[in-house]
Amino acid sequence: MKTLAIVILSLSVLAGVDQPNPDLPRAEVVIRNISVLDPTAAMWLRDRDVIIRHGKIAAVQPAGRPLPPSKFTIKGEGKFAIPGLFDNRVHLQDFDSAGAGQFVAYGITSVWDRGTDAAKIARWQRDISHGKFMGPRIVRSDAAAPAPQRERSAVALHEELAARVRAGQSPATVLRSATIEAATFHDRGQDLGSIEPGKIADLIVLGGDPLADIAHTRQIDAVVFRGEVLTRAHLNQLLSQAGRPGVR
Repeated sequence: MKTLAIVILSLSVLAGVDQPNPDLPRAEVVIRNISVLDPTAAMWLRDRDVIIRHGKIAAVQPAGRPLPPSKFTIKGEGKFAIPGLFDNRVHLQDFDSAGAGQFVAYGITSVWDRGTDAAKIARWQRDISHGKFMGPRIVRSDAAAPAPQRERSAVALHEELAARVRAGQSPATVLRSATIEAATFHDRGQDLGSIEPGKIADLIVLGGDPLADIAHTRQIDAVVFRGEVLTRAHLNQLLSQAGRPGVR
């Protein structure tokens, strides 16, 4: 994927594991000493190292254990990892391939499309999986469903989560609904929706605690999508291609 070449060039600032154990199998990504959300229990697993191999979570272990050599390392001190978000009210007919990357830039790694014609969905699924452009995983499509009334931007999901919290729901409840519950609803709970060994490595690295303030779901430092790390600089590039403002 051409866009991911930029990630490879820009990740040198994130690299550097202290004395990795060469006897352990090499990892593509290691996230060190980060708080990992357990969406079911609505609690943080503090001081965890996340090891990613072959696009999947290989381990979530207490910090301080031996770590493997890795291609990329993210320093997670003071940061928070949550599963990639699901948006269940997407109308991809309103987006072109340049705009599709904004979903991933906003941490939305999986979507349920409503109302887009089946031919476009099939083409997008093929092209995204083959790396022709960046876009979310389309976990479900219903061409017969009415198109949702939404702003033509992926940020609408974050606005919806914030509105639900203002209406009285807890941040834990809305995050659970947009992660593990959505994955389970789409029969993908076995490989998506939480940060656990064996699951696909879709996760968001946040600079603030979203259980304390749901607005922190927008404070995205990096996204790991299908095991590939997308830095803040690369996420800003995706937003720029979509005509959306980036984040410093």
